[in-house]
Amino acid sequence: MCIVQDHKGYMWFGTNDGLNKYDGKKITVYKSDPLDSGTLSHSMIRTLCEDSDNNLWVGTRGVNLYDRAKDQFKRIQIDPANPGRVVYAIYDD
Repeated sequence: MCIVQDHKGYMWFGTNDGLNKYDGKKITVYKSDPLDSGTLSHSMIRTLCEDSDNNLWVGTRGVNLYDRAKDQFKRIQIDPANPGRVVYAIYDD
């Protein structure tokens, strides 16, 4: 569904069944786990964006911010009335 190369050279691939990170040798797959708040809010990835501060943002059913130090995600609440809203685009302004 989407691809981005981050400032470290990693390739990120958003799919209908998770987010894949390729480091040049191996692929790490990230998926949603409803019981683990450090995972993606949903596994259906629609958009990726690395901002000017090198933060990786993931659009799915909601928005997620990748924490590189912890290798996990922070779920960002954007619309409390509709938490399952699908995010199709994220841009750095």
